[in-house]
Amino acid sequence: MLHQHKGKVYYHKGKKECDSRKPFINPYPHWQAARSSYLQAKQHLAKPDLPVQYLELLVNLAQVCHAMAPRYPEMQQEAAAVVTEGITCLERFLSELSSELDKRFYAQKFITFARLRVDNLLDEGDATAALLAAEHQKNLSLRWMQKNRYVTNPPTATIEQMQDLLAPNRAIIHWHISDQAITTFILTPILTKALTPAPLPQVRKLENWLKQWKSHYHDYRKGGEKEGTGGQRGQGTKNRGRGECGECGKCGKCGDGGDGGDGGDGGE
Repeated sequence: MLHQHKGKVYYHKGKKECDSRKPFINPYPHWQAARSSYLQAKQHLAKPDLPVQYLELLVNLAQVCHAMAPRYPEMQQEAAAVVTEGITCLERFLSELSSELDKRFYAQKFITFARLRVDNLLDEGDATAALLAAEHQKNLSLRWMQKNRYVTNPPTATIEQMQDLLAPNRAIIHWHISDQAITTFILTPILTKALTPAPLPQVRKLENWLKQWKSHYHDYRKGGEKEGTGGQRGQGTKNRGRGECGECGKCGKCGDGGDGGDGGDGGE
């Protein structure tokens, strides 16, 4: 456990470096140290008697490998292997639980594996599979909320079914948010395209934007109730901030995609 805690300290030091406004940032030495600490911890938990702690460790290791991948491309393969191991271990752990509430709790707790799986598919160049995986996990999360219990097979539309909903000049925009990237999917009647994922600093920017949004939400709502506007006054600036995080300006540059979006989905 000591090695894992050391790894977390190094990982968050790297994230803090990314958030800094210094002209030159280099989080990679911190992340290399974090990876080394996590691997040492993994050796001690090679035959896990503590499945929850082992799954937490795999989440930590997958996150740092993904974070290092822009500088060290070989980390993509290691991250994919860790995510695959995590998904396998999680499925086995859930199958051993008898309580539906416990299954839902732990499935939600370790949803990072599913989110990073989307990133892995994008690294492999399979935008269609990545979009379907993102849609499946989104529908799964919504079904858990709707049913208030654990379910495994939510209905998910195929790419063809999604495209059938679109007029020739329309597009669906889907934002997928993982721990390491924000990816914009563009689905038109004839193609599926994923824009280059926004890097880790953009993810941190979105997290900060969400914190600000939540902190001001009650003020917006209270002002809207007084003025009868539903709290919409002043929202334009906030929405522009969200658009910058999601790199909305790139959406009009995807070629054959038409001139607008019928809808969009955030990450899970």
